[in-house]
Amino acid sequence: MTTSAQGAVLLSPADAARRARVSVKTVYRAIRSGDLVASRIGAHYRITEEDFWLWISGARVKPTRQRSNPRPIAAPAGRGSLAALRAIEEAA
Repeated sequence: MTTSAQGAVLLSPADAARRARVSVKTVYRAIRSGDLVASRIGAHYRITEEDFWLWISGARVKPTRQRSNPRPIAAPAGRGSLAALRAIEEAA
């Protein structure tokens, strides 16, 4: 991680990978595909912190649709606590 002359925080692909808990290869793939904006300075890529967070926020997954009438899931026979079994029987 370095700081530019304007005071912006610049991340290397390895720094971005550590922050996102992904492989460095994933970061380079995102740069090549255009999903992650990076600047090439000499032979090295640098990513602004703002562009990093835009990449992360763009990767959000929308929640799946919930069932309209969720049913309780019964534990297999012989497993679970007596209180859980009673709760299932009361719900039925």
